Amino acid sequence: MDRNQSVSIAKGIAIVLMVAAHANCPSFAQKFIGMYHMPLFFFMSGYCFRNKYLQDVKGYLIKRIYGLWLPFVKYELVFLLLHNLFFELNIYDYEFSFNGVTLHDYSSFEIVKRAIFIVFTMSHGERLLGGLWFLRSLFLGSIIFYFAIRGSNFVVESRNSKGVFVGIFLLLITMLFEVIFPASSNICANILLAGFFICIGYLYKSLDLEIDRKIILIVFSGILVAIGAMYWPCGMMSLEFYNTFPYAITAIIGTLMVLGISRHISKCNNWCKKILVYIGDNTLDILIWHFLCFKLVNLLIIGLYELPMNKLADFPVIEYHAVHGWWLIYLIVGVCLPLLIGMLKDNVKSYLKDLLKFRFHKS
Repeated sequence: MDRNQSVSIAKGIAIVLMVAAHANCPSFAQKFIGMYHMPLFFFMSGYCFRNKYLQDVKGYLIKRIYGLWLPFVKYELVFLLLHNLFFELNIYDYEFSFNGVTLHDYSSFEIVKRAIFIVFTMSHGERLLGGLWFLRSLFLGSIIFYFAIRGSNFVVESRNSKGVFVGIFLLLITMLFEVIFPASSNICANILLAGFFICIGYLYKSLDLEIDRKIILIVFSGILVAIGAMYWPCGMMSLEFYNTFPYAITAIIGTLMVLGISRHISKCNNWCKKILVYIGDNTLDILIWHFLCFKLVNLLIIGLYELPMNKLADFPVIEYHAVHGWWLIYLIVGVCLPLLIGMLKDNVKSYLKDLLKFRFHKS
């Protein structure tokens, strides 16, 4: 039970850190967080992998489709249909760009075209769902990991040796891909590296390694991650050949650091533990809704500082005010409000199910 809760707590810590980074927290904190917070989720996927699926290809693929592909497609299509409405509400704007990309209204043809890309390639997603690149990378990375583990039967026999072999193989392929195809390596290398981190999590679980809870080791891990943030700062979406290997090592160290912290918290019995467990069990809601919820903070800032309404479209936050302390408000809203949305959604689902059951039994 403690181990299961420590996984939820680690995921809860990681998703809160992700929202803090998106909220434009202090620069070094963003670099520090970026070194491990998304790899931790891939690591957890491998850690939670069940070996029974190695003999059940169909069952595993169905599980991945329902758990990852379907939520991605469902929410992307909904937000795609709302795209032009977001322009009317000033949530999107023609002037503001993000990473050099500006937005525009979609014609009916463009909506259909983008919907096809969303369904069949998990690409061309909406800006407000930018965090869903994680679902695409986890979906494809987990499939790569799965078939690599199955295929390793022809090379090695030991289950643990399979994990080591596949992990090294995926990391080398990632680096090789970045050398051969540097112009298009970001997305593909991201997916391959996701498979690598999934494999590391799987190997960690297979070896039954106990997460060391000694404070001194946790602090030392934090120092190593901080060194990485200073000398090779990057994230899974900004990889180059030269920093892939040190980033991978730093990400694993950072992941183990968070797992060590989560094991400490799991031994407690207080409100902090309960909140983090709940957050960790509902990370998808935060991933989906936090960018849209940031707009409420934008609206508050606009009202307080008498800014033009088109500042509502600033993405992900109004930078000037975020770096002057408002990132904390963005963080609180970006975590709490999506959880409330998720609770409301679950209550509505439960109510509708009960209503249908009542009508069925009555008929």
